[in-house]
Amino acid sequence: MTPHHILPLTTLLACLWAGATSSGETEGFALEPSDENVAASRLEGEWVMESALCHRLWESVVRTRERFEFRPDPKVAEQVPARVVAMFDGQRAFQSGVMTRNEVEHPYLLLSLHGNPYVIWFREVDGDPFGDLEGFNLMVVRAERREDDLLFLGGDFNNQPFLAYQRSEHQGALEALAEDPRETLMGHWETLDHDGQLSVAILNDGTVVPYHLGRPPTASDAGSWTLLNATTAQVVLDGQTHTVTIESPERLLWTTTDADGIVTEIELGPRHSH
Repeated sequence: MTPHHILPLTTLLACLWAGATSSGETEGFALEPSDENVAASRLEGEWVMESALCHRLWESVVRTRERFEFRPDPKVAEQVPARVVAMFDGQRAFQSGVMTRNEVEHPYLLLSLHGNPYVIWFREVDGDPFGDLEGFNLMVVRAERREDDLLFLGGDFNNQPFLAYQRSEHQGALEALAEDPRETLMGHWETLDHDGQLSVAILNDGTVVPYHLGRPPTASDAGSWTLLNATTAQVVLDGQTHTVTIESPERLLWTTTDADGIVTEIELGPRHSH
C-alpha cells in the first residue's frame, strides 16, 4: 500500500486547493454522523494487512507490515482550516478523528466522494497538522463478529487495485506483521568487492534484471526468481539456476553450481550502500 500504495491527491484536488482561500483561519467541517453509514459505524479500531487477500487483489504487491488505527473524534472536524472546507463545499463528513499509520498520527475526515466512501487525511507541514492533504477510497465489509470485519483501501482515484486489511484482534492477524523475506530481496544488489562481477535488480513482479552486461539491459535479458523458504530464493538467469540466501538485510549470498559441479559463491550488498 508501498503500499506503499496510498497515493497523494493529484490534479483534481490540486486545482481545488488553488481555488480555495489561502487563509489559515479555522472554519470547521460540517459533521453529520449516520448510524446507517457502514464505513463510519465499523471503521474504528486497528487494522493490519491481510496477505492472502492482498495478493488475490493485487498479485504483484509486496506484503508490508503496514497497520492503521482509526480513532473517531468529533473535535477534529472543528479544527479543519477554512481552505479545506472551501475545497469540499457542501460535502458531508460522516466521521472525523485521528488516523495512526505506522505509528504516525494524522487528522482525518470520512466523506463520500463520487458516491464512494473516502478518507481525506492530513500530514503535518512546518508545524501545521493540516499542512498537506491526501486521500484514498475505502470499503468496509461488516462481518457477523466484529473481529472478522474487513477493510479495503484503494488509491486517491479509481485507478488501482485495493489492498485488504483485517482487525488486529482477528485470530492470527498479528502474525502477518512478521517480516516478509520478499521485502528484503526487493532491490538492486551488486558484488560487495566492487569488481562489477554481478549487479542485479530483483523486482516484485518475479523478474531479475542483470546490469553486469556492459550495456543497458533489455527485456530479453531478464530472468525469474521464486522464494523457496524464509531465507532462500531460486533465480533462473542466463540459462543457469542460482540459489540466493538472505544472510541479512545488507547481505545476500549468490551461489552457482556449474555443469562440472564447481560451486561459486558471490557476496552481494545493496547498490550504493557501500
